[in-house]
Amino acid sequence: MFVNEVNLYHVRMPLLEPWVTAYGSQDNIESLFVNIKFNEVGGWDECAPATLPLYNTEYTKGAFAVAYDVFATKKICKHQSALMRVSLL
Repeated sequence: MFVNEVNLYHVRMPLLEPWVTAYGSQDNIESLFVNIKFNEVGGWDECAPATLPLYNTEYTKGAFAVAYDVFATKKICKHQSALMRVSLL
């Protein structure tokens, strides 16, 4: 099975009410959506870490960087010899 295409979507969605914690107030949530297309099938996945690494070390831009720099462009192309397109939105 070969990967034909990988699309990464970094999105920001407004919250109905601000989420207030000891670390501050958050008016929106960021998520990373991943769409991978194989020969005849495809799949979606998502993660929604914090916007900034204030509470723990996971954050949306970091997840995007790892997905793009490590998994999408190096691991898949290197091991699968796949034609790949990464959408930066």
